[in-house]
Amino acid sequence: MTSTTCDWLAETWDALPERSRTIALHRVNGQTLEGIAQGLSLTRERVRQLYHRVEAHLVEAQEANDPQLCQSLGMFFEREGIVTEVRIEEVVPTSALTARSVLLGALGYGPPRVWGTPHGGLLAQDPNDFADRFVELASLAPLSSTETTRALSDLGLPDGVPAIQILSHPKSPLQLNDFGWVRRRHRARDSAFLWLRKEVEPRTGAQIAQAVGGSERALTARMHRDPSFTQLRPEGTWGLADWHLPAAVRNYQSASDVVVDVLRDMGPLGFQQLCAETQRRYPVSVWRVTQCLSSSLVGRHPDGQYDLVERGAEPVPEVEPHQPSNIRVHGTVVGIELEVDGELLRGSGILVSRWLTWFLGLRMSPTSRQFTLAGNLGVLTVRRNTSASQLSSLRSVALSLGFAEGCRFAVLMHTDDETATIRHTCDPLACAARTGRP
Repeated sequence: MTSTTCDWLAETWDALPERSRTIALHRVNGQTLEGIAQGLSLTRERVRQLYHRVEAHLVEAQEANDPQLCQSLGMFFEREGIVTEVRIEEVVPTSALTARSVLLGALGYGPPRVWGTPHGGLLAQDPNDFADRFVELASLAPLSSTETTRALSDLGLPDGVPAIQILSHPKSPLQLNDFGWVRRRHRARDSAFLWLRKEVEPRTGAQIAQAVGGSERALTARMHRDPSFTQLRPEGTWGLADWHLPAAVRNYQSASDVVVDVLRDMGPLGFQQLCAETQRRYPVSVWRVTQCLSSSLVGRHPDGQYDLVERGAEPVPEVEPHQPSNIRVHGTVVGIELEVDGELLRGSGILVSRWLTWFLGLRMSPTSRQFTLAGNLGVLTVRRNTSASQLSSLRSVALSLGFAEGCRFAVLMHTDDETATIRHTCDPLACAARTGRP
């Protein structure tokens, strides 16, 4: 924390010309140079020059009055990552809030931008890192509300970040409806996916359309193009591809399958060519294609072209993801805090942060690892997906241990002997299983 004998920043600010302070205030509040120029009857270039002078004047005052401030800020942001403006008061205490915003901007700190929009009230040294976390979360959609809460926790966001507000922003690719968080451009298809997953068994196109709304014909046409769905013959009902239903018509199972198929068909390709052909066969974002490049089957030649590892390409090294707060490591034990929800009780696999498989060394082949559960409860499989880690279903374990929906538990994986234990971590006075309360 920086200590000062007076509010030098406020004194410096008060000494500036009123017009310069007005320009800085408008700029901090998000107005464009053109808009400020029109309001003050100045040219855009003149406004830019005056604002630059304000920045330079404040930086000069900082160097003269508090030369250690840059070091203090660097240490603070390295520890905190993203902070609220309230927290920045600890390092830069002042009554001149606009001056502080201008100074921080001149020193390289500013509001993070997500969906192309700055989010006031927050400050970051690397705004793009903050945006990338939300882009990564959006790539996992559709998500139930429970999955979204878990995914937000995995992002490692500090307290005070209005995550739901950011997800709900008009420019966000996601929106919340009765089924969960769905992609705006694929609302009906994602709603159908979440509804079918709750139904647990195949349904007709008419039933799905009635549940999620819209035209049955349009909805089933979209489901035909989406490998997340599968249609059963001869009855024509619809289910989810990962149900492994008999007599189903299947297409690609994932974007990774498409990338591998494209490279197998066409040989080595540059990134742009690979993206274009993958998106032609399977409508996904460039971000999703990039994630698929970390597959153990895909690599890169010295000339930069992507190809299959089986044809001599070198696997692309994966950058370490953010470690979520619900996964901790102590010696050779990896612990994951989880909650029993309806999807777990229905037998669904459990998605957690891909940091887990990164830590377990599943970046290349093999892409899964098994742990024998204590108490003859079976085997826990950790599998690497391109966008997340997946634990095998724990439904039978939860039922054997008498867990109820809402119970908290921990999975402890011992990496030295490939065993795992499950521990009930609920407060005895509030546990749904022990009190009988939902």
